[in-house]
Amino acid sequence: ITSRVWLVRPMALSPAVSHARMLARFSRRQRKSTEKLEEAATRIAAPVFDPAKLSAEVHEEYRLREQRLRSSSTVMGALPFYAPTSSFRRPLPPLQERMVKLLMRDGKRSVAERTICHALQAVGQQTGHPPGTILALAIENVTPLLELRSLHASGGQSVRVPVPVAQRRGEGMGIKALFEAAQKRSKGQPMRTKLAAEIIDASKKLGGAVKKREEMHKDAERNKVNAHLRVVSRR
Repeated sequence: ITSRVWLVRPMALSPAVSHARMLARFSRRQRKSTEKLEEAATRIAAPVFDPAKLSAEVHEEYRLREQRLRSSSTVMGALPFYAPTSSFRRPLPPLQERMVKLLMRDGKRSVAERTICHALQAVGQQTGHPPGTILALAIENVTPLLELRSLHASGGQSVRVPVPVAQRRGEGMGIKALFEAAQKRSKGQPMRTKLAAEIIDASKKLGGAVKKREEMHKDAERNKVNAHLRVVSRR
């Protein structure tokens, strides 16, 4: 027994029917998009909450929350840095921002930022002066003006030549010297306490960071006879 399968070709639609179906499809899509836009506009325009319907307890909670946010984000007295208890990250002054970046280890910025803020707060409490002024004076006292660089002379010898230090590079060297001198202090104290003591000593031209600056200047003075080689080495 043989069976035959007859393939029926679908009948082609006329151009008028195809055009009508296309218009109906387009109108349905346009109607759906309009409904979605109206729903989104209604959702946006609707208020999140109605203050008139809130109870007295809720009003008191909102008031206390706003008061806590304001007290945490205000400046502490005359100190030129924000309170470390703030929930929002505020930009620091450029000098303190650089100190935080140089002190930060393993990406723990909050730890370094908290250490700097507590150290400056201790500086302000111990000296009775604005900590920003004391910090700027300390950085100025530990910033080296000259450094030694090794240059290869004729005969395979290296000569140490004193060269002036750029302002930004010297500032970074002074900050690092402050951190190193603070770490070498008594190990039983936290870093913020040791850093505050080192900043206060540096503002009085005392401490390990100031001694390191003086040693660099003495080394440059001892090698000043090689200062003319700097011009030769640039050719």
